[in-house]
Amino acid sequence: MQKKEILTSLQSIQQDLSRQSGVDQETLEHLHSLVANMEKLVQRAEALRKAEVEPIASQWQQTLRRFESEHPHLTDLIARVTDGLANLGI
Repeated sequence: MQKKEILTSLQSIQQDLSRQSGVDQETLEHLHSLVANMEKLVQRAEALRKAEVEPIASQWQQTLRRFESEHPHLTDLIARVTDGLANLGI
């Protein structure tokens, strides 16, 4: 997955999150913040240091685990973004 595809997928996640019912406000805010942070990382992929990436990547993985059973369609999209980020070295 290329940078542009990752950014498009992150935007899809944002849109899907906005339409979700049954997700509490705190979780939605956390996810929106996490997606925004991931977008920033992708934009700066070439200039990143490992110390900048690890905390956000860890949050991303934790979020993926939390959503696996509750929101399978988002989990699939998040997993594809995760693979794309790995391909960018993030």
